[in-house]
Amino acid sequence: MIKPLVIRVLGAVFAAALVFVACSDQGSAPLEPSFNVNGTGCDLSDATSSGRRYFEDNGRGSLKSQALDLVSDMEDYCAAGDDDSYTAGFYQAAGFVEQAMDAMVDGDPVEGNTFLTTLLLATQASGALAFDPCDGAAACEPWDGYSSAGAPPDFTDPLGDLGTFAVITTGTNAVCSDHRNDCFINPAMGHAEGWGVEPSLDWETALHGRTTLLFGSDLEGAKSPTNEVLLSTPLAAYEFNLIPHPDEFAPDATPPAVLEVGLCSPVPATKEETLIQKNRTILEQATLGFCAAQELAAAPRDGVLAAFASVAKRFFDLRPRAVVATAFRAGPGGSAGSFTEFYATDLVREAELVFAPAPMDAEVGETVSFSVKARTPMPRMSPIENALVRLRIVNNNGIVPSGGEVTVDPSSTADLTCGGPTQAPNECFGYTQADEDPSPGTLDVDILVNKSGGYRICVTGELDPLDFGDEVCAPKINVRPAN
Repeated sequence: MIKPLVIRVLGAVFAAALVFVACSDQGSAPLEPSFNVNGTGCDLSDATSSGRRYFEDNGRGSLKSQALDLVSDMEDYCAAGDDDSYTAGFYQAAGFVEQAMDAMVDGDPVEGNTFLTTLLLATQASGALAFDPCDGAAACEPWDGYSSAGAPPDFTDPLGDLGTFAVITTGTNAVCSDHRNDCFINPAMGHAEGWGVEPSLDWETALHGRTTLLFGSDLEGAKSPTNEVLLSTPLAAYEFNLIPHPDEFAPDATPPAVLEVGLCSPVPATKEETLIQKNRTILEQATLGFCAAQELAAAPRDGVLAAFASVAKRFFDLRPRAVVATAFRAGPGGSAGSFTEFYATDLVREAELVFAPAPMDAEVGETVSFSVKARTPMPRMSPIENALVRLRIVNNNGIVPSGGEVTVDPSSTADLTCGGPTQAPNECFGYTQADEDPSPGTLDVDILVNKSGGYRICVTGELDPLDFGDEVCAPKINVRPAN
């Protein structure tokens, strides 16, 4: 359910929320590219050199000494073909980087990036990566862009001042930008605004029990892919990613275990509502535990803390989709490493439903197929996910003829319900597709009408805090008797 959007501080969850594209154990087989990066094999000398420069503490037991000892061990794991130990070593090394930032003994982010990417790209004699976080599971990749041999993510900005970088294993803590792992943001108490991620249930369920690196960075000067107006704040856009990169979280768990992401800020919307956009799609709202300001969302806008943006994701698929440069499926997107991009939009409250295409004439027993799209108003027309769409199918007299019934085509895969104990025989409802689905913001309709006659199909939409206005009706259609 969508609750009034008010963003709260997300700590460790925030970082994980972006990177938390947990690997699913279902789906297509994992990609198996062969890596041969400059013939380095298991030679981690570049990681050793960059580690000496990146970690600025010294002495026995320091993070630097621990990291360098670990790199030496990882060379042995790589040479022995011990993928499990090598993979665990990478997350331990990333954990040292996280601790260095927390203790303020971190150095140049460029050196940190070299340290991490060298560890990611070590290859065994077969040419396969020594780093194997998916361990053969389907619907999981080591990182987004993994199929591009030799193209690791770029951690430089995530290791910078406004970045997100956290190793996630278990628990419920939020992860936020500015390297806050386990965070709470309250701008009223002087906390800087920030993006964050948190699990709806817990990290381990959403991430399929896999240790995951969540990282991200701000997108200064970025524009909405559909030219929606952004919130007037320097942090209006942010990108996140996860290692490993899963196709989905655990939306079918009981209760669902997904990730939520949002921006916590005292900046009020100049129009009416602030909602998060991912890729081209306007996301539904969520209540975020890391943002104290979100609790004020229902309060009058009196110049004190106005509500901000948040969003719930059933699946946190971050891969860039084709054509649009950021959201995760196929095609180019984002910066090196193909992050997923999020935008805090400044929207009017009004939204609209349109038929695309409109219903066409049919015979009794023949499927009437059409689509309904939920979107922001022209000229931007950004699709809106998870909107509830209600349909009424009426004849010229305003009702389906006596004995008439509207049913869903048994062969249809549309998320649609007609009739039933809570619906009239001429009523149906369904939800528009989510951002990670093939047609975000669209409800496909495939129905059968068992009585001939002239009909009109009308729809209404519901999704707080948006207002879809009055019922919209398509042109009349004629259902002819069966031949």
